Amino acid sequence: MTFHSPPFSRSIPPGKDNRAGVAAVEFAMILPVIMLIFFACLQVSNVLSLQTNVTAISHQAALAVSKSNNTFQDVRDRYEMYAQSAGLKQLSVNLSRTNADTVEIVVSIPAAPNSLLSAATDNRIVSHSSYVYRDPAATD
Repeated sequence: MTFHSPPFSRSIPPGKDNRAGVAAVEFAMILPVIMLIFFACLQVSNVLSLQTNVTAISHQAALAVSKSNNTFQDVRDRYEMYAQSAGLKQLSVNLSRTNADTVEIVVSIPAAPNSLLSAATDNRIVSHSSYVYRDPAATD
């Protein structure tokens, strides 16, 4: 059997396919979708990590506030310093008495300066509130 190629076409030897070009085109089409999924997973994991850190700081601050020998300023300074050493930027710890024996601890941090993709987080703030009993006779 003889192989005849049409005029003005590239001849492909019998038994061989030209699938390498098809694979390259398919890869070029799917690459943006793969990259989008990759960066979305990266951003979600970063925000979850921020939320975990903020929750842990809030709970630890609540534990520190519950001890009567700590003033509010001592607790605030300690956990803001901890956040800086952990690489968290612009973390704020706010403590306030809600009534005579309950203290509210609100820890918040903007997501954009602490994110790999700051454009994806805009003005979002990650925060956590804790409430703890504190002896009314303790000093603030």
